Amino acid sequence: MRATTLLWLWVVGLGTVGPVAAQPVTRPDTIVLQPGDGIRLSVWRRPELSGDFSIAGDGTIRHPLLRNLVVTGAPFATVEQRLRDFLRQLDVDPQLVAEPLFRVAVSGEVRQPTLLLVPPEVTLTQAVAQAGPTELARLDRVVLIRGDERRVINLINPDDRWARATVRSGDQVIVPRRRPFAETYLGPVAGVLSAVFNLVTLIVTVSR
Repeated sequence: MRATTLLWLWVVGLGTVGPVAAQPVTRPDTIVLQPGDGIRLSVWRRPELSGDFSIAGDGTIRHPLLRNLVVTGAPFATVEQRLRDFLRQLDVDPQLVAEPLFRVAVSGEVRQPTLLLVPPEVTLTQAVAQAGPTELARLDRVVLIRGDERRVINLINPDDRWARATVRSGDQVIVPRRRPFAETYLGPVAGVLSAVFNLVTLIVTVSR
């Protein structure tokens, strides 16, 4: 059962499940990035300007050549135009592809608790899949903290619309730990047997 659950999550993580892949997302050109988010740049014939870069606290890109360029506080379409204008100082006609990246923290019962920088179309399920849930991950009780809101999500239920929801900047995703079988079932039984044994011992002692 656990293997089937993890396999399903892996498939969803690849984006091959129809309802997930079809999930509508915010238009990239309207996204406003925040410090801690990132930006993915691909500049033709300029590998030193290409890659994934995080955004510093002052809103600039963490890159030696782009560090004076503010990319927060404006729609991404405006940011992309700023990038093109800046690159024209280095290249007559820069061929640029820019993509926003959201900061998402995934922690708890995962193999790689991490701070992800992912595109806006990534779902919460895909973010957890990237972090790698362990065998003890409680995937039906995943906690999403988004701003002041706290929500419990069932990632293994295809009917849970929040499992198909896309990430937002600053999301915190916490995967709780599933209690082992012995702890869940044998522990209470052992407690009852111990109580019965103590009661019988007391009765025998009093009867003497």
